[in-house]
Amino acid sequence: GEVIIAESLAKKLNKNVGDQLDLVSQELNIVGLAASASAFGTHYAWVSFDQAKVLSKFPLLVNFAYINVTEPDQTADITRRLQSLYPELAVLTKSEFVANNKAELDESFLPIIQAIVVIGFLIGTVVISLTLYTSIIDKAREYGILKAVGVDNRQLYRVVLVQALVTTLSGLTLGLLLVTLVNKA
Repeated sequence: GEVIIAESLAKKLNKNVGDQLDLVSQELNIVGLAASASAFGTHYAWVSFDQAKVLSKFPLLVNFAYINVTEPDQTADITRRLQSLYPELAVLTKSEFVANNKAELDESFLPIIQAIVVIGFLIGTVVISLTLYTSIIDKAREYGILKAVGVDNRQLYRVVLVQALVTTLSGLTLGLLLVTLVNKA
């Protein structure tokens, strides 16, 4: 009947140590708060193995379990013993577990983010191109006047290119400034 929950979840639910938490229709007593126990909007909670079986819809299925080793120099020996007792289990050290989760994120989550970045870049390029094109078309009369007073094509292209460069660099600078301000907030 006891649970340890993430501090961020406790704040969200306005709960403290000693309060009751309704978890899967079970009233559990909050006996501790864990700092930094959240990831990607997910909050973690710890219960005993027996309590987890009561809460689970699949009481015979175990996803993973943490084992705290009081003497770190015995980690390799404990890992070997667990692996020999339970050969069907994948027994991982903390560093292996972290590397495994990082690889899973790299394989599943990051490609989606990379695709979104590429699509965003392409959309940004199209928007900038259309803005520059519209700007050039809007100034067609001014360019005609420049041609009438003797400006050759090379000079006219240079004027258009400088205007496009100034517009693009201004937008890039403003965008980077906004990203920096948003990241600090």
